[in-house]
Amino acid sequence: MKQMPEPSQPLGPLTVTRRRVLQALATLVPAMGLATMPLATHALEADDAFLTASRVITGNTTLSAGIARRMMALLVVRIPEFAAQLDDLVKSFRATGGTREEMLSALKDSQVRFALAIAQPWYLGHVGTPSDFVLKDDAVFVTYLEAQSWTKIVHEVPRPTYPGADAGWWDVAPPGVDAPAMPEGIKEWTFHPGGPADIMAPDPKWKAYATAPHASIDAARREKPGST
Repeated sequence: MKQMPEPSQPLGPLTVTRRRVLQALATLVPAMGLATMPLATHALEADDAFLTASRVITGNTTLSAGIARRMMALLVVRIPEFAAQLDDLVKSFRATGGTREEMLSALKDSQVRFALAIAQPWYLGHVGTPSDFVLKDDAVFVTYLEAQSWTKIVHEVPRPTYPGADAGWWDVAPPGVDAPAMPEGIKEWTFHPGGPADIMAPDPKWKAYATAPHASIDAARREKPGST
């Protein structure tokens, strides 16, 4: 039997640190023009610095400037000394250079916490905490299409396009969302199209496919009805 190599260090309990979480948010990507990244010294430069820092943190070079401005405006009033912390983070990225992993590894603990505070709304699509169990729900919607928790896996798992509760569960459209015009015959957003008796029976082939224990994603694709 082949002998397994000895580990270089004793194996202990798995410790997931903030830094490891930050580094794991995206695969390794090259530095993105950090030599010319502006510092947060006035409004326009602060916008540019926040967007570039966000792209380093998430590993996504396509983040939108408009979403970044909206997000920063919400974070500025929630994070103490936001401008100074952003300036400090940008300076660290510029001083370190190199790969994304190298830039994130060089951050101090306080900078890691600030970077994660920026990463959270980019991944979840909102700032704050939405909850029915707190005195005040302080969540504010930021983005849906650019929520990184979905864009990272959209090639395997499509974004949900339905409400988590009954259809049309809100009385008033959420802030930042333009509600479409009411369909004909519907008087309010709490309208429900029907009950269980109106649900069609599933196609047997698709029901069997959906409930089968597929060995892998590739196997599921091969076994999908109608696939060749």
